[in-house]
Amino acid sequence: SYTVKRATVSGGPYAAVGCATTTSFTDTTVKNGTTYYYVVAAQYTGGPDAGGSSADSIEASATPQPVLSPPPSVVTATAGNGQVALSWTASAGATSYRVKRATASGGPYTLVASPTSTTYTDTGLTNGSTYYYVVTAVNSVGESGNSPEASATPQATPTAAPTGVTANATKPGSINVRWTQSTTPGVTQNRIYRRTGSGAYVLLTTVSAATSYVDRGLASRTTYCYVITAVSSSGESVQSTGACATAK
Repeated sequence: SYTVKRATVSGGPYAAVGCATTTSFTDTTVKNGTTYYYVVAAQYTGGPDAGGSSADSIEASATPQPVLSPPPSVVTATAGNGQVALSWTASAGATSYRVKRATASGGPYTLVASPTSTTYTDTGLTNGSTYYYVVTAVNSVGESGNSPEASATPQATPTAAPTGVTANATKPGSINVRWTQSTTPGVTQNRIYRRTGSGAYVLLTTVSAATSYVDRGLASRTTYCYVITAVSSSGESVQSTGACATAK
């Protein structure tokens, strides 16, 4: 076998740090940035002395250093309304990441964020434009190469229509229309459309975001049907299902 000895100054004194039965040994008890000095002695069992140790070998030295983290191997880009949500695989030893964006595949890329987690949402983007992303890993040594590229095209999310529309003739000449508001965040208006008989729906009025409206001045014994839409930053929704009532 072989006894591996180590010192922190050239020439020793040396202390044994390992015993190997082959001609290699990896010392994992070291600190980055510190220079270590090594000698090796052979251990034997034969010969006139029936065993013992050889003299030390010539000295060798090395200074361990941290290594760059590998780039993330997988990046996922998911489009939203004016934004792209990114996630990527963690890189061993990384302390942060750099998210870079381009408007053409292959770059050039511009740094947009330096998160410490493995997710980031890029906001304020233009719907309909395709964006290309790479991510790098950063540690005390420096920055890795780029990850594989991922791309996404933000799109406006259609405004959801109101649901649960009802119409009730509660007083002579009026109908109370109610609905459940659209599930889309940021609804600013509701548009109420009305028809009589089998005609087309015509815009009756536009109200601030609400869940009810009283239609007045109606002809008695006439049936009125209603549909509602919601308006948000993404535009006007499709029409809801209709509800009808006959005025008193």
